[in-house]
Amino acid sequence: MLFSTVAIASQPHIIRHFSIYEKRNAYCAWPAIARAENGDIVVLFTRTEEHMSPNGEIMLVRSTDNGETWLPPSVIYDTLVDDRESGITVLHDGRLLTHLRSVRFEPSTYTSLPDTAYPPELIERWIGYVEKPEYKNATHLHRAWQTISSDNGYTWSDPQPSRDSIHGGIQLASGSLLVASYRDNGGNIGVYKTENTETPWRQVATVECPQLDKIRFGEPHILQLPSGRIVMMIRATAKPYDDGSPLCYAWGTYSDDDGETWAPAYETPLWGFPPHLTLLSDGRVLCTYGHRRPPYGQRAAISEDGVNWSVENEFILRDDAPNKDLGYPVSIELEPGKILTVYYQPNVPPGVKPATHPPLPNRKKPGILGTIWKLPSADKEPSTIQLESRRELFVDDFLIHRLENVKKTLHRPQREKVALTFDKPWEGIYSAYPTVIKDGDLYRMYYRGMPKAGTDGQIVTCYAESQDGITWTKPSLGIHKIHGTRKNNVILDGGWDFSSAFTPFLDTRPGVPESERFKAVSGVEEKGLAAFVSSDGIHWKRWGPEYIITKGMFDSQNVAFWSPSEQRYICYFRTWTGERFSGYRTISRTTSPDFLNWDEPEAMTFGNTPMEHLYTNGTRPYFRAPHIYIALAKRFLPGKPALQKDLAETLLSNPKHGMDSSDAVFMTSRGGNAYDRTFMEAFIRPGGSMEDWVARDNTPGLGIVPGNEREMFLYRMSHYGQPTGHLTRYSMRTDGFASLSAPYQGGEVTTKPFTFRGDQLIINYATSAAGEIRVEIQDADGLPLSGYTLSDCLPIFGDEIKRNVAWKSKKIVSTLQGKPIRLRFYLKDADLFSMKFSPDV
Repeated sequence: MLFSTVAIASQPHIIRHFSIYEKRNAYCAWPAIARAENGDIVVLFTRTEEHMSPNGEIMLVRSTDNGETWLPPSVIYDTLVDDRESGITVLHDGRLLTHLRSVRFEPSTYTSLPDTAYPPELIERWIGYVEKPEYKNATHLHRAWQTISSDNGYTWSDPQPSRDSIHGGIQLASGSLLVASYRDNGGNIGVYKTENTETPWRQVATVECPQLDKIRFGEPHILQLPSGRIVMMIRATAKPYDDGSPLCYAWGTYSDDDGETWAPAYETPLWGFPPHLTLLSDGRVLCTYGHRRPPYGQRAAISEDGVNWSVENEFILRDDAPNKDLGYPVSIELEPGKILTVYYQPNVPPGVKPATHPPLPNRKKPGILGTIWKLPSADKEPSTIQLESRRELFVDDFLIHRLENVKKTLHRPQREKVALTFDKPWEGIYSAYPTVIKDGDLYRMYYRGMPKAGTDGQIVTCYAESQDGITWTKPSLGIHKIHGTRKNNVILDGGWDFSSAFTPFLDTRPGVPESERFKAVSGVEEKGLAAFVSSDGIHWKRWGPEYIITKGMFDSQNVAFWSPSEQRYICYFRTWTGERFSGYRTISRTTSPDFLNWDEPEAMTFGNTPMEHLYTNGTRPYFRAPHIYIALAKRFLPGKPALQKDLAETLLSNPKHGMDSSDAVFMTSRGGNAYDRTFMEAFIRPGGSMEDWVARDNTPGLGIVPGNEREMFLYRMSHYGQPTGHLTRYSMRTDGFASLSAPYQGGEVTTKPFTFRGDQLIINYATSAAGEIRVEIQDADGLPLSGYTLSDCLPIFGDEIKRNVAWKSKKIVSTLQGKPIRLRFYLKDADLFSMKFSPDV
């Protein structure tokens, strides 16, 4: 894979989204764009009844004021067959060359469609249309065509045979015309050339594509750079057809000899399709493409050379589409740095959720939409962050602009002693899914009791508590009669449906009634999650409808909480990337204003990282920085056994649990459907005991809790499926998940610009005796502020959770409140864990 590693790009400024053309009963899609010789912007698109209708037509819509307003459309090409997928090539003499494809469908096209594809009466009407004699006899129309306009798109010549080109081609400096075509090339990309518009196209090259058994390549676009190099981007779709597959990354190649030979095709890190390339006035290359997995919408990326691409230079233009019937964005530069992108998707107001399937009467068909936006310049700095008085942990790149001889370091917790053994008859070897909550001075723990495997045994939810998070007791609650006695610590006798993964939380929403102070979700695969409430965390009752969330698989520990930063309830739950229990175990999320009515779920994304089985998600707001969600997830590696067969049979009641491995990983999120996986390494390794190397062991307990001023506690399942099963306590430095770390030689960190509120800058840090930390405050442009320079800063060394930064003549920073500033940290043999502006010393 070819891609660059560059600084994180700032997001573009969206000026406005708007509708160019839509019609209630028309399906409008697949736009092409060009600027005519007279300055008009012309957009071609297909108008038809549905995606698979037999009689589409090519429409043209025009703007005479640089995209601000649009004239009514006109039909420029319409035959009795389906005319679709136009592309435009702007010729040196100002003429417009349009490529299009006419398709004559056979009746079998419609008789072979699934019953759920379209309403039966619509299929019947289409079949009647394609069985008309004049349609059957139109075999000569079934091919690619081209037509030319010499008057800026007002009139067009008679069509001539051509090659398909979804976005159009290019005219080379030599005058020859070049297109890339994917049909009739056996899965590869054909490159065709002609000397002028009157001579036939001849194939001059073939771009060989790999993995043709897994990937369908198509819809390429080409662009010639000022250097003469021709770059190409190609759509990739999984076989069998899956436009949400991890295989749908755009592929690239290039030619340095006018398209006669091409470099081997390579996968780029840009997920989406089909790609459209635009040469910008500053020499960079813009690629726009649709994004057909949540969040649905349109995206763009910038490359310095059209060959090397990075998701760090990817922009989200829209992420509000109601479904995946979208894409094909095409772009032109209106003026330097100002872009018009045209695409198709349903035009749906925020909050409206139309039906997505054609048979449903309230389905909103897609229209031709546009977005005008400003592109960050090549050297533009990120916009100012409103930091306020939040504590920031250096667990991601949110605040970081530049690192020099400094690295982000993941720290691992210290294994302590056994916190709790599962030694009661109602607990047993399959006890699992612990949740720990700090409620005032009391630590509460909830976990599954499950002595036998399977769903037909007595499965319960157990409770323990502690005054210090170290020593735990199991109170005799007398709520349920279990194994013939009420002297037990069971709070819920919910069976498989509601006790297999009962997950509570302390509701911190302001104004929550006392009777609902504790809430929980619990459920079972393929049915859904139910809501529970409690006033004391011990006595629970069902609440609301039978199931509050139903779109998921839920075959794991599903978690919920109130988010003060998003002002919503959030639920993270188990889904799979494939149908039912196939593909990868992964995570989705949904939100709610009231815990009972939940939005459409969104699949979580993980940045440009490989997919892994994530057995649990373990997501909770961090108690010292609740706008940052810490996710301690169990990573599962099926088919990777650490135990030999005879040892698995000795240790485990179910030896199959020895055939896989697992560990714990660290992820973060700042809301939305994205996890940050800066650190791919294990956060907690299984350890030196073979009893911990079993398939469903190593599950991190849900909840990181304060232990004392310097430490926080977390917990992990150990010896799952064995008589020695227990919960292990781990300790970790407060805020100490990750740090900015510099060696003895020293290094520097510069933040992005931000504003703050507070009197003092407080850091959590550690150095060696020879090490130190100094801090400089700069203005937004990176110039040091008088009195706050690096040389003015009093050196900091030691190991403190809370240390006030001071300068020779400045001990407070309140005069800088509300002003955009940057921080420059100098670190020598030091770790910086967190920072915060606060009135507290």
